[in-house]
Amino acid sequence: MNWRKCGVVAVVLLAVGCEQRNARPVSEKELGKAWPLTVKSGTLVCRISPLERWVFFISPDGKPHNLIGNKKLYSILRIVKPAIRNSDSSSDSRFVADNILLKEGLQLCPEQFRRVPR
Repeated sequence: MNWRKCGVVAVVLLAVGCEQRNARPVSEKELGKAWPLTVKSGTLVCRISPLERWVFFISPDGKPHNLIGNKKLYSILRIVKPAIRNSDSSSDSRFVADNILLKEGLQLCPEQFRRVPR
């Protein structure tokens, strides 16, 4: 066995292993009336690196939309459904809450990273 090759492979795996990324598909069919987006499906991702945690949604067109952690991604508000205003509603929000996607996305993160930062 060539130990030099094994050493090189180990170093590469350690370098790549510094970032963890967990993902899963999610859809309107799965979440039903709680689905907050104008697109029908996509992928939720939790990305952990030594310095940060990101939770984001990848829409069918391949664009990543920020749920938490990276302001450089597209805003999730671009694809959130507008809220239906009821006369008896005290809500001032123009958009449906996307909290369910954040909650589902955080479940993809390791346990120590599941808290929502303040």
